[in-house]
Amino acid sequence: MSNKYVTSGYARFEDDHYPTIDPRCMKALLSGWDIPFPALDPFCSSPETGLAPAQVGDLRDASQYRSVVTNPPYARNIVNDLVSQCVDKVKSGDVEVAALLMRLQWDCAKSRVALFESPFACSLRLLFRPYWLTERKSSPIHNYQWLIWDNRWEGPPTIRHIGVSND
Repeated sequence: MSNKYVTSGYARFEDDHYPTIDPRCMKALLSGWDIPFPALDPFCSSPETGLAPAQVGDLRDASQYRSVVTNPPYARNIVNDLVSQCVDKVKSGDVEVAALLMRLQWDCAKSRVALFESPFACSLRLLFRPYWLTERKSSPIHNYQWLIWDNRWEGPPTIRHIGVSND
């Protein structure tokens, strides 16, 4: 018997490709943090976000952008590598900011502790649960946050909570 709080009742999409269709996610990020544009989304960009697409998962051309903003696939081998690449791009100065939309508990793994040294700046926690499908049989079960690495940030990392309206 599967646990409904761990296992979705939906079939998984190939390569964990879940474009961010809930406009509240970008609204929350843009109202909660100053994201310098132009910004690159190496995975799931769409015209509504204002983010430039890359070859899927490819950050080689990131230096022409000021930020990387993405909702990466959840598969551990993909996401760990992508986050490391994004943090390296910020540390090297190739980009100023990296913002990644992640499940709320993602940053709690001891194997990821090195990622949360400077320039980690903020956990921007969403006060709503994003939806990932246009068809909704039930409410989403996972909480999300924007994890933000920012070369402009001074001081210890902060936690912010943000909600936005549905309009």
